[in-house]
Amino acid sequence: MTAKEWMARWPNHCQKCGGWGGSYYPDSPPSYSCGGESGGFDPCEPEDRCHRCGGELNVNPDTDEVTGPCSGCG
Repeated sequence: MTAKEWMARWPNHCQKCGGWGGSYYPDSPPSYSCGGESGGFDPCEPEDRCHRCGGELNVNPDTDEVTGPCSGCG
């Protein structure tokens, strides 16, 4: 899929992160480059919306944790 096709498919993606859900710290050690907030990843806000399609995420109301894919793109 080309970038133009991706943009047409997901026009409501997060403009800040480009649909990735956040960004990695540029100075994070290589061992932390793949994950987690403590590993050099800064998530975009709001965390309850899909960063690819803008749809609502399935969130557990008791823990506020994402429990599944979004309602828009799955």
